[in-house]
Amino acid sequence: MSLFDALLLDPAPFQVWVANRVDKQRGSGIASDPYHGGLDGSGVSQFDIVMNLPQVSQPNAVVHLGPGTFVTKGFADGVAGGWQIKMGMKLLGSGIDVTTLKVDNSNVTVGSHVFAIAHALQSGTTVDAAEVADLSVDCNCGGANAAAFGAIRLLGNNARVRRVKVTNWGTISSTVNGFGIVCLTVEGRHGIG
Repeated sequence: MSLFDALLLDPAPFQVWVANRVDKQRGSGIASDPYHGGLDGSGVSQFDIVMNLPQVSQPNAVVHLGPGTFVTKGFADGVAGGWQIKMGMKLLGSGIDVTTLKVDNSNVTVGSHVFAIAHALQSGTTVDAAEVADLSVDCNCGGANAAAFGAIRLLGNNARVRRVKVTNWGTISSTVNGFGIVCLTVEGRHGIG
């Protein structure tokens, strides 16, 4: 293969490991020294911070989640904070009921639909080839204010959700429908309107 042909190939995926570290240290993101994605000493969730790091939030990253519960603000349209899944990103847990993403339902905007894993739809961007697998999602709907809570919302071609268990999803609002898992495809490159 010529050098020119090699440059046309898709780049090798960037592999990142995230774990609930007992030592509360940040780590370097490699398998033997994963990023700290649990709670720090003050109770602040490190998961969203890690998922927004430049080396993690790039397209085509493969993010391996270790055992334990990872608390996230997730994503809701028009609400600040949380994180967004990117094009081609693979979010791979250690197994159902072994790795759990739990939505932080405090300070949720009334009338919003919060997802543990999602991205903005207004911009028309897609997350083609994104994948979520081998984990549980606790949407933490009970006890929140008037909002809806879901696990996954992906807009993109060839997006894949497999071996995912969803609990406590739904709505507390009379005006916002609740969805557990939403996968939408787009035809061509027209995006959404």
